[in-house]
Amino acid sequence: MSQDVAQSDTQVPRPRSFGLPFLALIGLAALRVPASILEDLRVVDAGHWVSGLLPWVVVAVWVVVAVVRSVPHPFSTVLMIGAISGVLLMITYQALWDVLFWDYPSEIGGSGVAIRLIAIPGGFVAGVVSGAVGGLVAWAISAATRRRRTGTE
Repeated sequence: MSQDVAQSDTQVPRPRSFGLPFLALIGLAALRVPASILEDLRVVDAGHWVSGLLPWVVVAVWVVVAVVRSVPHPFSTVLMIGAISGVLLMITYQALWDVLFWDYPSEIGGSGVAIRLIAIPGGFVAGVVSGAVGGLVAWAISAATRRRRTGTE
């Protein structure tokens, strides 16, 4: 009986399946939101090269963190970061809706619930796709690094 009590008092740390604390995943995902806000508020022109580069710089940060931290499953880790960023982008788009479409209130913004519902998947898909691309890159780099360390080719 005393062994059962001793075993229940012992805290066994849960493995992090993504290799990073959940708050770190959220923090990394949140790095993508400012770039989106800058573009949506027209601070950075949507057609400018900076606008196309900003989201991928953030994805590169995700890849570097996954590789440097040697997460056990780099693809799924970066994919999860991308999915979280997609949720954050969905929330951001909905929060900024009236600001983004103030000059077209009846056609787009306004009370057009249908168009707002259609716009929701866009942010999520953008996050998941960028996470998948970054995850593939992180996986490839991790695999190459692992092979180099073990000496197999």
